[in-house]
Amino acid sequence: MTVEQTSGTRVTLTLIGILIAAMLFLFYGPEESPQITTLTALLAIPAALGGLVTQYVDPSGSRSPMGCFFWPTIFFLTITGIAVAAFEEGAVCLVLVIPIWIPAAIAGGLVQYLNARRRRRHTKQYQHRFYASSWLLLPLLLMIWDQVWPVHWTNASVERSIKIDASPEKIWPYLASIQNIRADEGKANFTHDIVGIPRPTEAILTREVDRTVRKAVWGKSARFEEVVQSAVPNREMVWTFSFPDTSIQEHTDRHIPPAGPFLNIASGSYRLEPIAPDRTRLVLTTHYRMRVRLVGYFQWWGERLLGDVQDNVLAIVKDRVSADVGLNQ
Repeated sequence: MTVEQTSGTRVTLTLIGILIAAMLFLFYGPEESPQITTLTALLAIPAALGGLVTQYVDPSGSRSPMGCFFWPTIFFLTITGIAVAAFEEGAVCLVLVIPIWIPAAIAGGLVQYLNARRRRRHTKQYQHRFYASSWLLLPLLLMIWDQVWPVHWTNASVERSIKIDASPEKIWPYLASIQNIRADEGKANFTHDIVGIPRPTEAILTREVDRTVRKAVWGKSARFEEVVQSAVPNREMVWTFSFPDTSIQEHTDRHIPPAGPFLNIASGSYRLEPIAPDRTRLVLTTHYRMRVRLVGYFQWWGERLLGDVQDNVLAIVKDRVSADVGLNQ
């Protein structure tokens, strides 16, 4: 390896280190603002890292273009593996960012590969240094964009329903309180079984001095409250969510608090719709707010993740009601 090549490699590795440090700051630095959902963290830094990794592996663009797909992918899978081991990174955050990071890194790798092929005839070190350093421009430009155009809150909701062969009167008690939920109850799905969100354990309706609240426990100790705003027996229950401690984050992902700077799970409701003398549609709705870039992408994930949670809850209620109806027939 020539002196020029050695110098160019050092520049590339230094820039990779700088961008990794920037990403660590965005993910593990101050949590007052939704920094991990900026375009800088989601697109710019991954694209720049993909380009620099490709430049490190194939500086002249003489290898197969498949390396533009392979090396950035391996790099980011390695980075996420280290994050899980060293920082106890939560699965929810990784599920959300990896589908964006890897394509962005591949795009950066392809740009780097095409540039390397165009400049293959140039051998002066300053040109290698210039092309490597230019990868810092994309994060800097999008960082300016993120600061000049702030992110605003967007309202969204997820709704699921299930049909139960029972009257609303027989279903209602299970909406108020349901206890001793076994791990094998409910419905298998991606969110609980792959991502690892805890499953419901119990939800108990209690009446306090100034409020009525359903206190829920998921898994062994993840707790939250549903503060009842209105309830029409056998017809509808509406509540707002309250998270009195950090137990939800401890069992899901500390970067995604349910009432944090870029996500707020606000309220929910049950609605009972009779469709036959002994047949009812039970509808579960969750309203939330998010303050993120790429709203459509994150809303799609909200539909998947919250939808799985809702489907599971509805399946538990249906199974409990069906078992009770069967015993009483």
